[in-house]
Amino acid sequence: MRQGCFQLTGACTLPGNCQDVKEIFEVLGRFVQVRRPGEWLVDVFPQLASSKLFDMVSNWRRVGRSFYEADRQVFLKFWNRMKEDIANGTAPHCFGKEFIQSDLDKHGIDSEQAAWIA
Repeated sequence: MRQGCFQLTGACTLPGNCQDVKEIFEVLGRFVQVRRPGEWLVDVFPQLASSKLFDMVSNWRRVGRSFYEADRQVFLKFWNRMKEDIANGTAPHCFGKEFIQSDLDKHGIDSEQAAWIA
């Protein structure tokens, strides 16, 4: 992803005018929102995660799910683009390219898991 950030910023001519960079910063923004230990009460008391009553009074699971879905879409977009670039022979040498070309099935890694890794 870091290599991708450098490649993306080099491809964008106007600061703040590149959708890919905006999406990466949105992912980072969501990460920053939840990275602090204790941000959610369930971080302090993990047993609350299995409580249906707690889910009724706290939005931690709904917010987490929405963050996951938003980040998932971004990562899958980049993953699918990398696969297309490899098929077209235009992908640069990077970790993502090597990772896609490795035998992911042999290691039990599906496309969604691979998108999060690469």
